[in-house]
Amino acid sequence: DTEESSNDDALQALLPDKMKDQMMQQNAVLQQSYIQAARFAKVPPQARVASKMLTRSEHLEDMIAKREHDTDHFCGFITQEEVQCNLREYVQQLKTKSKQK
Repeated sequence: DTEESSNDDALQALLPDKMKDQMMQQNAVLQQSYIQAARFAKVPPQARVASKMLTRSEHLEDMIAKREHDTDHFCGFITQEEVQCNLREYVQQLKTKSKQK
């Protein structure tokens, strides 16, 4: 029992050090976050918008080009009898839940 209690005492003695280390790590992360946020805030809003548009423009153009195909595919899928049956069941369940309230 004395060996077990000395192990517990040793763990208890280390606990504050571990907590201190963890708090120091959290503070370091927070400090780095503030530094990055300050750097980001220095970038003019117009530049941020322009960079977003540059990185997104290829994807947006692709989506616009494929819009009609995607719409046709979705409409073909949603009008399948099996899908319509599932949707009717789902709507019926919603109505039942609504009436129970």
